[in-house]
Amino acid sequence: VLQNRLTGKDCEVPDISPVLFLDTSGQSMRFYVRPGPTKTQLYPLVTNGGGTLCRSQEPGAILLIDPGDATTVTASSGQKYISTRYVTDCVEQKLQLNLDDYEISVGPTWALGLLA
Repeated sequence: VLQNRLTGKDCEVPDISPVLFLDTSGQSMRFYVRPGPTKTQLYPLVTNGGGTLCRSQEPGAILLIDPGDATTVTASSGQKYISTRYVTDCVEQKLQLNLDDYEISVGPTWALGLLA
């Protein structure tokens, strides 16, 4: 049982398969999310599912971002970001889902069509 930092009340961690966040070779999937409340919420979900949350942005780590935090700065970094919903949806559905379905598109992509 975890304690919700905001309310101080106990909250249940869902029953998570310990292999949910293992890749096809049996290695832990590595995720990175900026420090803050989102990371605190995702930590037990990822680790109980066999995954790892990295302390720093490591090569090969899956970059998670809350869709509400996505900006054009994120887009100009040239890196692929995955919605934090990926983790919660995998846990809820008890299934490792397709990462590409959760890729965050940020910035004025419509402007690219004007240049063609």
